Amino acid sequence: MLQAYISHILFANRGACLARGGLANAAEYIAAVYFARQGQMSLVMSITVGATIQVALLTAPVLVLVSFFLGHPMNLVFVNPLELIAVAAVAFSVNAIAEDGETTWFEGLLLVGVYVLLGIAFFFATPGGEAALLTGP
Repeated sequence: MLQAYISHILFANRGACLARGGLANAAEYIAAVYFARQGQMSLVMSITVGATIQVALLTAPVLVLVSFFLGHPMNLVFVNPLELIAVAAVAFSVNAIAEDGETTWFEGLLLVGVYVLLGIAFFFATPGGEAALLTGP
């Protein structure tokens, strides 16, 4: 549901949101919540990781093709080492959390912490991020 909401904000109309597939995985996430309430966490982890991989495998090539047609070609080469570290950190974190097939509130808190740390790192690593913070709008 959050993906559909963000898609709607980014594309500003429902047609583009549905065309992008913003609602495609909503049923999978609803099923994951249903099974999580029943305590079947290994099934929940397989549903959510599979749905996330599915979105990533669709979104990255689509963004590359759209950027080419918009005149600002984007490639998938990681120029900044932080980008490669972020991919590795996320893969390691998800593997460590999903390894035992159980989840706790602390593991969820660790995932949120990784997300916040990466957000802060990318904010200060991008050109103008720190300067915009210090000088204001």
